[in-house]
Amino acid sequence: MSQNFKYQLVGLATAVSAIVAKVDNDIVVDGAVPGNVRAGRGGMVCNTLAVAAALGARVGGVIATGSDVTGRALREVVTAEGVDAAFVTTTRTPITVTLAAGGTRSSIMGVDGEREQHLDPTDVTTAWQKLGASTVWVLLTLPALDSPAGVSFVELARATGASIAVTLSSAGHVSERAARLGALLTGVDLVFGNADEIAAMGHAGVEPGLVLATYGADGAVVIRRGARTIKVDIPGPLEVVDVTGAGDSFAAGVLSLLNPEHCSDEKISAAILLGHQAAGVVISRLGAQPGVDGAQILREIGRANGL
Repeated sequence: MSQNFKYQLVGLATAVSAIVAKVDNDIVVDGAVPGNVRAGRGGMVCNTLAVAAALGARVGGVIATGSDVTGRALREVVTAEGVDAAFVTTTRTPITVTLAAGGTRSSIMGVDGEREQHLDPTDVTTAWQKLGASTVWVLLTLPALDSPAGVSFVELARATGASIAVTLSSAGHVSERAARLGALLTGVDLVFGNADEIAAMGHAGVEPGLVLATYGADGAVVIRRGARTIKVDIPGPLEVVDVTGAGDSFAAGVLSLLNPEHCSDEKISAAILLGHQAAGVVISRLGAQPGVDGAQILREIGRANGL
C-alpha cells in the first residue's frame, strides 16, 4: 500500500442481519428439512471490508447500521472484524435470508430497513470526515453509486485521490439501469461482476475501462474496453460448502493488493490470485463471515503476499 494513504480500502456499506441455511435435500412443501443454519453479519461491501482486514489491509468504512438492538450488535461485530468504521445510524437493520443448496444459492432481500443508498449525503460526508479518509481504493455497489449518498461518497473519494471500484451486485440491478449504465460507470476505475452481471452489462452496450469478471470454478477474466486480455485460473481444487460471499471475498483480495497506478496484466494477475485464495477460504464455510479460524488463515495468506 502507498504510504501516502491512511487506508488501502474504504467502503460505503450496510451491516445487514444475514441468515444462511444450507440444505442437502430437496425442499418439501409444508415439511421440515434438516440443514445447517447460521446467523451473522452480512452485506456485500461489509463482507469485502472484513475479508480485506483479515488479509492485513488497512480498511475503513462508512457503514449504515440500524438503531435497533441488532444494529448495535452489528457495530460491535464490524469493529471486531478490524474495520475502522464511521457508523451512520438508520431506523432499522435490513435482513437477508439465503438458502444454499448444491453449490448454488437464492437470497431473499428484506425490504425493511435502510441501506447505504438511502443515506443522507450530509451524513455520508460527516462520516467520511470522521474517518479522515485518504485511501487507495473506495468500493460501493451499483445501487449505491446510483444514489445521492453514493454520488457524495465518490466525490469525497476523488477529492482525496482515491480510485473508484464498483461491484455490480446483481444482473437485475444492471438491467434496471441499462439506459444510463454508461453514464453511471463513467469515471469508475474498476468494475467487479459475475458472468450474469457481465452479460447484462454487455447487453446494455457498456464497456468500462477495466472489468474483472468471475466465472466460479472457471476462474476470472480481465476485460479492458470490452476485450478479454487474460484469464486467471483458480489455484488447485476448492472445498465448497457455501458460495455466499465468494465474489465479495474475491474483491477483497484484489483491492488489498492492487495499486491502481500499476494495472499491468502481471500485477492484476497477482491480485486476482489473492482474490481466488481469499474466496477459497470463505466458501469452505457456511455464510460470508470467515470466522476466527478462517480469519487466521486469511492473515497467513495476506502475510505471504506482503500485506
